[in-house]
Amino acid sequence: MGVKNTDSLAKSLYQSVQNAFTQLPGELTIYPAHGPGSPCGAGIKAPEGDPTLAKERQGNPYWRMNDEAIFIEALLSAQPPVPYYWPRMKKINLAGPEILGETPQVRRLKPSAFDKELRSNDMQLLDLRLMQAFAGGHIRGAMNIGYNEVLSMWGGWMLDPDRPIAIVKPAEGNFEDPLDWLSRVGLTNVKVALDGDMKAWVNSGREFDSFQTMSVHDVKRQFPTDQMTLLDVRQPSEWDMGHMPGAKYIFLPEIPKRMSELDQRKPVVVYCGNGYRASVAVSVLRANGFDARTVPGSWDAWTAAGYKAMKPAKPGKASDTTRTA
Repeated sequence: MGVKNTDSLAKSLYQSVQNAFTQLPGELTIYPAHGPGSPCGAGIKAPEGDPTLAKERQGNPYWRMNDEAIFIEALLSAQPPVPYYWPRMKKINLAGPEILGETPQVRRLKPSAFDKELRSNDMQLLDLRLMQAFAGGHIRGAMNIGYNEVLSMWGGWMLDPDRPIAIVKPAEGNFEDPLDWLSRVGLTNVKVALDGDMKAWVNSGREFDSFQTMSVHDVKRQFPTDQMTLLDVRQPSEWDMGHMPGAKYIFLPEIPKRMSELDQRKPVVVYCGNGYRASVAVSVLRANGFDARTVPGSWDAWTAAGYKAMKPAKPGKASDTTRTA
């Protein structure tokens, strides 16, 4: 609905919380309008058990804010960065999306033909396998966004809508789901796919890239250090809640335009919440000549191991993505 309506909508939300919802019974079930991790709001998580209005009244901090100004400031300062693809999606939604009829058919090519297509048609290569499989071996230059429904969001953030896409899928996955997920954000230009999986590419004798990962225990032992860069790519609100000692912060979608801030002579160790986003970042960095590696489990594993969380000296608004430790 646009930035110009932000304040009025925030005021309306405050009035809904303070007035409309107070008239409703506590056993009323609350159904989330967005999935976990959605950029449509701050801290959207999967509900635990039956999500009722009574539970929201008990555990939702916004419910206890009785001052409108404080409520609005807290609400707006916690919002995640606006995805780059939203303005494009707004135009598509207003004009109406392209009518596809059925899920588009993608040409499945053997390694030799797939290789030729990559070289001749300025393809974006999208590897849909999970982090550990990608680290074990992938086609050079590939972007890794794992086979998951959040492919819609991160594909929208990271892929160029004006360039054709080639995909490598996991052995156990199908082609229809990722095409559907990408089409939700207007990415309907998937042209070719590797017939089979990465094993077919390797067995054809073609070159591939691989890299070592680092456990959170390795990170604990080796950082802080000036020999490597530790990079946090989570959302700003996650960074503000705590980060690994010695980490530098760049929000994942900003990496392509901020790589000059990283020292290419040093290995870059990347973490996120659980490793999914870190693998996206690592794939982008490696495609641009960095020695980058992921931390499996990432922040979840760090906290589960009982390691210390550092807090930024001056937590800022979610739109401020330039902070470092």
